[in-house]
Amino acid sequence: MADRFSDYVGVSMSVSPIAGYSPDTAYDAVTLATARDPEAARMRYRKHISIVESTLMATQQAQSAIDWEMNRRYGRSKQLSVTIDSWRDKDGKLWEPNTLIPVDLPTLRLPETELLLAEVTYMRDDYGTHARMTLMPPEAFAVQPYAFYQNLAGFNT
Repeated sequence: MADRFSDYVGVSMSVSPIAGYSPDTAYDAVTLATARDPEAARMRYRKHISIVESTLMATQQAQSAIDWEMNRRYGRSKQLSVTIDSWRDKDGKLWEPNTLIPVDLPTLRLPETELLLAEVTYMRDDYGTHARMTLMPPEAFAVQPYAFYQNLAGFNT
């Protein structure tokens, strides 16, 4: 929960000299997108303000950028670290990062879900061979939205 926020706000850089004089409306004129994490909001109020890149403002993708930020932080906060007694899966292949792993842990409130293998460490010691794996929801690794200037009208040469 340390890296999660209750509210996410995407703002643009203002060039107005009077913007921000009123504490209550400081971000109103430059706010492009907002998102709310209901799980984090139940625990505390904590706002995260991101400056939205100019390419995303031009292509109206500011909301996608803020949603991505919230989902990525959610996914990274739900990390599961496990140590298993084999370097290989049931098909005999080595565990590899970026693989969806079926998980069924009802005691941890993870009944029949798939988590992404973020990191694997192969270990061999006096106790045998083990694999230490870090699993996270796929949302933690979604691709950040971005638009290149070449794709924007008026910037093509």
